[in-house]
Amino acid sequence: MNTLFVCDGNIARSPMAEGMLRAFLAKRGIGGVHVSSCGLHVNRTEAHPMLKLVMGKDHEMLNGFRPRPITLELVREADFVLTMEARHVREILRRSPEITANISVVTAFADQSGEIEDFGGGETDVFLHSLQQCHASLERCLSGIVDKLQAS
Repeated sequence: MNTLFVCDGNIARSPMAEGMLRAFLAKRGIGGVHVSSCGLHVNRTEAHPMLKLVMGKDHEMLNGFRPRPITLELVREADFVLTMEARHVREILRRSPEITANISVVTAFADQSGEIEDFGGGETDVFLHSLQQCHASLERCLSGIVDKLQAS
């Protein structure tokens, strides 16, 4: 089973989802699920350093992480492509309309409402608060995601 998380730059939201899902699967003793992430517009060489503050011990699941751009090969290899926003789904399908993977916004895949919206740069306190909100939203989604991955 191969799960791919996608956001814009692959420096905050999608790596956070990747690390959190890995940790969640490990805690539940579930193997056989490969989890990775990528971005639609990657222009950095490392994940945002504030992820460590927000993710705590789960950040260890991202050891050696490097942002990477989305490729047709990554999407083709994925059983599930989980994006942070609906616009990411549209962009992936625009770039590669022949894709047959199960592509969905992560919140919808977990039967939750809304999206995990981009929060951009800005002041440190505002950015940290946005990361914390992202973490809380992803945490609410993980149980449903793991249940669906197990059923597939």
